[in-house]
Amino acid sequence: MPRYAKKGSTKLDIMNKMFDEMKADPECKWVDIGNIGEFSQIPNFASINPADYNDLIESYIDSELAYKDNTLASKDLKKVDFDFENHEVDEEDPDLATHRKLPDGTEIIWCWAGGDWESSVSFVLYLDPNDKIRAYIPKNGNCYCTKCKTAWGSCQCGAQEPSSFDVDYVLMYDDVINRIQTK
Repeated sequence: MPRYAKKGSTKLDIMNKMFDEMKADPECKWVDIGNIGEFSQIPNFASINPADYNDLIESYIDSELAYKDNTLASKDLKKVDFDFENHEVDEEDPDLATHRKLPDGTEIIWCWAGGDWESSVSFVLYLDPNDKIRAYIPKNGNCYCTKCKTAWGSCQCGAQEPSSFDVDYVLMYDDVINRIQTK
C-alpha cells in the first residue's frame, strides 16, 4: 500500500512544521536549539540560523517522536522496535544529495536512531498531503531484523544477525521511492 507525500514539499516545509509542533508543545519550551538557547525564546522558524537546522530536527526527534505516540510520525516509527538513545540527521550517505528527494523533487529528511547496544535504524521524515509529518522506515537495505521488526542487538527471535551492520542507501532509497508517492 503506497504512502503519499505532499508534492513539492521541501526540507524547509518539514522543519517549519516541526517548529510549529514543538511551539505548541509546552514540554518543549526548555529545549535548546543551537546557539539561540531555549525554544521558548525563538519567535518563529525564520529566526533559526540554517546552521542550526539539524539541531532543530534532532530536537524534534527527541521531544516529539522518540518516546511519544500521539503523532502519525511517532506511530509510523513504532512499527519497528528500536531505541532513540542516539539519533541524528543522517549525513553519512555519499549520494545523499541524490537521495534527499523523491523523483519529482519532493524532499525527504534522512535520520537514524538506536541504542548503544543495538544497530541504528534509518528512517525518513516527510510531509503528507495534509501537512502532517510522517515517517517511513525502509525495509530493504536497512539494519534491523525484518522477521521480528526489531533493531539488531535487541532482537531475540533467533534470526541470524548480519556480519556487518552497514546500511545500503541505494536499496533503502529504492524502497522509499517505491513506497512513497506524491499527490
